[in-house]
Amino acid sequence: MGRFHIQVCRGTACHVKGSARVLDSLTGELGIKPGNTTRDGLFSLEVVACIGACGLAPVIAVNGEFTQVEGDDIRVYSIHTEGRQSKMSEKFQMCCDECWHTGEKPCPSMLQCFTSSPVCHKSDECSSVRKESMGTLLRKELTRPAIFIGTGTCGLGAGAGKTLSVIRSWLEHGSVDADVIEVGCVGFCAVEPIMDIQIPGRNRLSFKTVTEDKAAGLLESVLLHGNVPETLSWPSSVRWVPALGGRSYMDEHPFFGVQTRWVLENCGIINPVSISEYIANGGYIGFSEALRGKTPDDVCTEVEKSGLRGRGGGGFPPGRMAFRHGTPADSKYVICNADEGDPGASWTGP
Repeated sequence: MGRFHIQVCRGTACHVKGSARVLDSLTGELGIKPGNTTRDGLFSLEVVACIGACGLAPVIAVNGEFTQVEGDDIRVYSIHTEGRQSKMSEKFQMCCDECWHTGEKPCPSMLQCFTSSPVCHKSDECSSVRKESMGTLLRKELTRPAIFIGTGTCGLGAGAGKTLSVIRSWLEHGSVDADVIEVGCVGFCAVEPIMDIQIPGRNRLSFKTVTEDKAAGLLESVLLHGNVPETLSWPSSVRWVPALGGRSYMDEHPFFGVQTRWVLENCGIINPVSISEYIANGGYIGFSEALRGKTPDDVCTEVEKSGLRGRGGGGFPPGRMAFRHGTPADSKYVICNADEGDPGASWTGP
């Protein structure tokens, strides 16, 4: 196996989105066929039936890290794979010369530094920079409009891919400066494709069933004329500022109002492939606290008392694994039930 092991998903969703082209590009770029390794030992190539990330289709995995392949720019994901680590380090740069954090020796309090203020030194300027960065990532402080389009599996099935093409074309031809963010599914698949529009200083507005024939008209109405078509209106998805015109919020809708979301709290709200946005929204905080402030027994006890349940068909509580922690054995095994037809399912039990 090469230093960089590339897996190309050929599942149904990826096949429909052009994974055959991705595979052809990789074999041509690397000069090897699936199952082989380049002569320099850098890259190996494998075809898998389903990676389980249909919303990112077409998707490949490089050493287990999912990457959505956009267009024909496969070179970024193959030849320049070595640059991925440096790009990741750039996301968490030193805030100033006093900062202890580097890519080679990351600060143990990096999450706190990144989301609030530096721990290794005191600086009002650095704290202000961090605050501004968080406002941008949380999209509380926009300098230009942001357009969100749900491109999860259900959204793509309803035509979100075509809607996305219309959005980008409309912005380009109209010389409108706006960010386009692909997000996951909020859970109400019957009204996909769902598009959200947020303009600076205003609440993020959601619109339902925005098919390709409706996208341009909606963008023109909202971005150029400030009008909100009620026929496409959907409850606002976030609560940064008061809802426009008395519109309700998503958590007040009968479908969402009875739900308490934990794992899927940010699904459909943030960019699912942006680690910076995830961290800004509280990602890895629990993991960091577990590593730095709890023993293995503490973690097992907390998971067992949490009442969490597996997402597979059996719905077994994850805490049932805790008693195995103290079991004396030379080797321990966990059997994972990974059903190809249900990529979102986690293990249902040993």
